Amino acid sequence: MANNIVLGSSLKDNLLSIVNTQRALDRTTLRLATGLKVNSALDNPQNFFAAHSLDSRASDLQRLLDGIGQSVQTIKEAEIGTQALSKLIEQADSVAQQAVELTGQTPTEGRLVGDVDLRSLGDLTSQAGINVGDQLVFSFRDPDTILPYFPVLRQVTFAAGDTADSLVANINAINNVLPEPAIRASLTKNGSLEISSINGDILNVEFDAAGATPDSTNLALANQLGFGDVAQLLGDGFGQNEVQATVVAGRQLTSFQLFDTATNRVAQRSDRLSQLEGANNTLLFFGLNAAADTFQIGVDGGQAQSIVIDGNRTIQGLIDAINNNPSLSNSLEADFNEETGQLIIRAIDPTVESIETGLSSNAITLAFFGFNVGAPIYLVNTDTDSIRLGSVAGPAAEQIAQLESDYDNILEQIDGIAEDAHFRGINLLKEDDLVTFFNEDRNNSLITEGVDFTASGLGFDTANFNTNAGAVLAVGHANAALNVVRDFGQSIANDLSVVQTRRSFTEKTINTLKAGADDLTVADQNKEGANLLAVQTRQALAVTVLSLVGQQQSAILRIF
Repeated sequence: MANNIVLGSSLKDNLLSIVNTQRALDRTTLRLATGLKVNSALDNPQNFFAAHSLDSRASDLQRLLDGIGQSVQTIKEAEIGTQALSKLIEQADSVAQQAVELTGQTPTEGRLVGDVDLRSLGDLTSQAGINVGDQLVFSFRDPDTILPYFPVLRQVTFAAGDTADSLVANINAINNVLPEPAIRASLTKNGSLEISSINGDILNVEFDAAGATPDSTNLALANQLGFGDVAQLLGDGFGQNEVQATVVAGRQLTSFQLFDTATNRVAQRSDRLSQLEGANNTLLFFGLNAAADTFQIGVDGGQAQSIVIDGNRTIQGLIDAINNNPSLSNSLEADFNEETGQLIIRAIDPTVESIETGLSSNAITLAFFGFNVGAPIYLVNTDTDSIRLGSVAGPAAEQIAQLESDYDNILEQIDGIAEDAHFRGINLLKEDDLVTFFNEDRNNSLITEGVDFTASGLGFDTANFNTNAGAVLAVGHANAALNVVRDFGQSIANDLSVVQTRRSFTEKTINTLKAGADDLTVADQNKEGANLLAVQTRQALAVTVLSLVGQQQSAILRIF
């Protein structure tokens, strides 16, 4: 066509070469600017999508790596907690060991003290109420003995010419036939007979007049020896009556096991007194009279406090009435163990020397709680005075009370550490499990199982150093807890090592994935720089060639 400009083929080739060179220059410039040789799927679809897949996995693992790091800190917090717990448990063990030494060196004593000057009587058997052949029958029981038990009885028999001194000697001679000394008799400065249980055992003294005598004769024997205020006429539940006094060593009185008569299950705090029975399925408080029946409790021989025990009162109601009594609340406290079904009365003032408990009742048959005696005691006389159960502490009572307080304070701190050893809401020391995922599919993980490292979870009980056995038990609890904590510390240390190893592996895997993606997409700056120089040179040459070709065509045109 007349309007078309016709270029020679050589000129066209040079123009196309310049266009291609410019494209190469643009591509090289872009690679140098971005640092990538594959900027989009148009550049290299295979490499682009392969690199994207590698980058995506690296990103997923990076998010998991953050979680792994948090798991490391959670386990470290638990490890710090176990180290602190170990120190506290060792401290608790030390306190319990001190209690073992104190209770071993100065065992608590149960003490019965008469109120009659026996030295003024001369020949005891010449006195009204004391006859040749009369006996004092002694029995001993370890407070920790599992019931039922069959006590070993030791008798002291009165003979003509016995004096207060010979009676003391005969009672002390009982130690010669016991595995270890358990009893001590002496005369007070007033000449009264004092009988003590010296090894922490429960001591029972039965006053047994010679021959088939009425109950009043047995009571007269007890009264003549100065124990009329503590010896009571009791029924054994099998139609036999006894006159006896019981004294308990230690700072705590513990009843025999109580049961609910309707269900035969161990009694609970909410059960009414009228529902209670002993292990022999015998109702303990049959025929309660709300107007006349009271639970008697006093401290150190002081005025007994009367607590109403009508049938509608619950165990908790009885406990509250004792603990809220202003005359008792500073000296003792009542509690109930729902696991064992036992009522507990303990001294909380280290100066307390004895606790007296009993019943005042018009009922024909009314069973006592059997504090530290082991079996129900049935009152068969009416309107009886209190049955006296002494709880007399030894010389180290104040130190032992302080050790109990120190021990319980340590248990509170153990609970505090178990409560505070959490990290971002996860507490391995309070039974929270920690799950650490190691791959993007979340099918490869490690579960660090939590534990209950509160004081109760570790098997600790409230301090009870009333006896050497109680202190030894506390030492055992501390040793067992320490082993448990150390084992758990070793376990989480292993888990921590695994998590840290997997974290290192994941970090290296992320680097490998990113390196692989870079191999597919990242440009070689040296290579691209050389390419740029070559393309620029090519472009300059192409322009020069194009100029030469143009000059050739213009030279021909000048002929015309």
